Amino acid sequence: MTNAERLVFVRCADRFHREIVLYQDRWYDHIMADHRELSGREAAVLATLEQPDAIRRDRFRIDRECYYRQGDSPRRQRYVKVVVEFIDTPFGLAGTVITAFAVDRIDLREAHIW
Repeated sequence: MTNAERLVFVRCADRFHREIVLYQDRWYDHIMADHRELSGREAAVLATLEQPDAIRRDRFRIDRECYYRQGDSPRRQRYVKVVVEFIDTPFGLAGTVITAFAVDRIDLREAHIW
């Protein structure tokens, strides 16, 4: 299935004005299936993308960035982490959410972007 055929769950822009899309199948079939701690926390995932506390380069994939926001996870002291894969388009970089889950801290092994 191409991205054009997929149903959009959330579409937003990050702090660098890059479009990011979270597809319905990714939300239900992966994030809700594997990371139930984010059930009912769609607004927290959106806030993490639009107003992150930190953005870092994924340790394993240079085309992926990790967005962190503290206090929006089920346990207030934890972070929501959203991993976004970017591709270059004629209109600039565009991102697709790969996964989202709660973590205890920012992974300092990831390179700092913002």
